[in-house]
Parts: sequence; C-alpha cells; structure tokens
Amino acid sequence: MSEPEINKLIDCLEKLSQEISPKISLEQAILYLLVCTKEQYPLVQLGERMGWNPLKTSRQVNTMASERYDGREYHDGYEVLYTQEDPESRIYKNAFLTYRGRLLKENIIGILREK
Repeated sequence: MSEPEINKLIDCLEKLSQEISPKISLEQAILYLLVCTKEQYPLVQLGERMGWNPLKTSRQVNTMASERYDGREYHDGYEVLYTQEDPESRIYKNAFLTYRGRLLKENIIGILREK
C-alpha cells in the first residue's frame, strides 16, 4: 500500500540532502524548514522551538549560512540562510533565506503540491 504523504516527505528530505548536503542532519533540515515558514525568524525563537541553548542555535544557523565549525576548523557553510542584527535590538539576530534558500523552498513546495 502506497502512502503518498510519506513518499512526499521522503522526496523533500532527499531534495534537501541533494541540494544542501548529503551530511545534513534532521535537526538542520527542520531548522531550514522553520525559517521557510517566516519572512524572518528570530534566533531566540528558533532556539526555543528546537530546544537549543543560544550557542548551539548560533552554530547550527551558521552551518546553514556561510560557515560551519566542526570543532577544529571552519568550513564553507550550506548558504541557504543568513543572519542580520535585529534593527530594534542589536544584541538579537534574525535568520532569513538566501536566494539559494528561497529557490530550494520553491522546489520543496512543488514536491508537496504534486498530486
């Protein structure tokens, strides 16, 4: 028996793996998808939603942005997110989708809308 919703979810996860990195974790995939749901997503709210402390939140967002740290050195990030300081309070940051991130979001939406 085919489960079309499960198959779409698998297709979406495979697309994330292909487009972002085969090494993307489920937590990172969820983080990316959460940012897809809003125009801007405050890092504090992302951390609360994921159950992470501020340091882990910042590191995970940076991994999805321009750089990632593996505990020893920095590497290029996945470049689907970027952050900016909150204009109302410079100590807070918001996460946004990059152009690449927006294109991937449209691909994911296309998968979900397929019949």
